[in-house]
Amino acid sequence: MEDDSSNDEQLSVKRIAMKENETKEAKAFGIIHKAVSDEIFLNLKLGDIHSSAGYSTIGILS
Repeated sequence: MEDDSSNDEQLSVKRIAMKENETKEAKAFGIIHKAVSDEIFLNLKLGDIHSSAGYSTIGILS
């Protein structure tokens, strides 16, 4: 039983950390978007999507 509550606590901590990271990333992208053109921002955002899928921005597995 204690292992289950410990695992639940660890999952909760991980979820909180993930949410904080998502918030920080959204704020960073907002700042970047204000600083560059829409076309450049789209390329940056697409690069982020590709890298999170395991691809570099030039389409090669990283």
